[in-house]
Amino acid sequence: EGSVLPIPEDATPGDYTVVASDPEGNEATDTLEITPADSVEVALEASSPVRVGDESTLTSEGWAPNAEVSVQLADAEGTAVGDPVMVTTDENGAFPEGTVLPVPEDATPGDYTVTATGPEGNEATDTISVVAADAPLVDASSPAPAGGESALTGESWAPGTEVSVQLTDPEGNPVGDPVTVTTDENGAFPEGSVLPIPEDATPGDYTVVATDPEGNEATDTLEIVPAAAEATIDASSPVAAGDESELVSSGWAPNAEVSVQLADAEGNAVGDPVTVTADENGAFPEGSVLPIPEDATPGDGYTVTASDIEGHEATDTIEVTAAAGGTCVGDQTVTIEPDSVEAGGTVSISGTGFAPGTATVGIVDAEGNPVGATVEVEVGDDCSFSGEATVSADVTPGDYELVVTDSDGNSASDSLTVTAADVDGDPAPGGDDDAPGVGAGDDDNGSDNGAGNGSDDGSGNGTGNGSGDGSGDGSSGGSGNGAGGDLPRTGSELMPLAALASLLTIGGGVALVARHRAKV
Repeated sequence: EGSVLPIPEDATPGDYTVVASDPEGNEATDTLEITPADSVEVALEASSPVRVGDESTLTSEGWAPNAEVSVQLADAEGTAVGDPVMVTTDENGAFPEGTVLPVPEDATPGDYTVTATGPEGNEATDTISVVAADAPLVDASSPAPAGGESALTGESWAPGTEVSVQLTDPEGNPVGDPVTVTTDENGAFPEGSVLPIPEDATPGDYTVVATDPEGNEATDTLEIVPAAAEATIDASSPVAAGDESELVSSGWAPNAEVSVQLADAEGNAVGDPVTVTADENGAFPEGSVLPIPEDATPGDGYTVTASDIEGHEATDTIEVTAAAGGTCVGDQTVTIEPDSVEAGGTVSISGTGFAPGTATVGIVDAEGNPVGATVEVEVGDDCSFSGEATVSADVTPGDYELVVTDSDGNSASDSLTVTAADVDGDPAPGGDDDAPGVGAGDDDNGSDNGAGNGSDDGSGNGTGNGSGDGSGDGSSGGSGNGAGGDLPRTGSELMPLAALASLLTIGGGVALVARHRAKV
């Protein structure tokens, strides 16, 4: 018993073989894995105070991965109290979450020591206070910065009792003014109870003492750290959707837990927040990052906000770009606003999720028949386009569907209802009462190529290429280019959406092949 094989300090971590042999040539072997030497000093924290018969929650780190660590409770004389517990560390050398040390029911209230010992003899300790099973408790969040606040929780006090909470230094002197907390109907401190920390408090260990009018008392320890400087954060930008923004931040309290959240231009949270634990200098550890969701819409105006429990906050803005490989492609949508318009009116058209490049825009009627010619639009790198279209004044009222198909074959559509324009006495767009109208003539001898000059009263003189007298019928309701009257529509008039190139570029979201504003 006690035989050991020393491992050289410069041994490279990995798998080795142990060979044992005697003078007679007998030999035996075993395998041995050498792990990196502990580079971090082991640390242990045990929650306190704890009632007899209850458990103290343990957090610890700095051990070898998958090491067996023994944890023992001892009284003030160093005598073991209760049985030790064995804890197997995780792959990072830390105690698994939920590790606890039971306190025996027959333990005498007082101060105790918790000692954790590794297989190599390395050791970490912490002290706890054991109180009676029915004793009131107070818990103060720690550490707390000078000038900040410590969150308070308490239980097992008499309901509706005014409890005085005082911060004291190591000599027992009061630091700052006491606060009074009135317990709820269950004898607990209300949520949001806090103990202010004076700005001039010297960093170090302090005690929080809570007492009620009956003389009942509970204590907890509190570490005060230097006041945090003004926090700053710098997030790398631009960053592609699905990638990570590197974070550099400082000015936090040492070891403070800082939550970092990405939000869009409207302030809506994008993705889940990440929690970063500041180092002993109040800075983010090297390599801290904020993941950008793959479905984040490319654009400017994203905000990265870092905040701690004390309410300190730092922000930065970043630009999110389209992911390599067109990750923004998908869930194609086409939106027409409004979805019902009078002939001659204007609608806004936009689309998202289309492959960057050229997309084809076409129109079908209620029966699915193509109407007019198609046009091409240029979809931006953010997989979107947007613009406006004016519906021709003489379009046939009815239901239509605008269909967009990109170069990858992705397709989406939206519906548009065109209603008859109100022409009671009002000039149509582009014309007025005195403007001449160009009316289609109807020749008595079959010529259909007549032309006439319209007037307000509808009279007109028609001429034709064939024989016979033509008559024209114009009205003030005609369009400014002269079309008027209840005459048969020509083939070209039944292509109302062929000029969809009237879409105009908005905000760089779309570039159309045709730049002039035509009508649909």
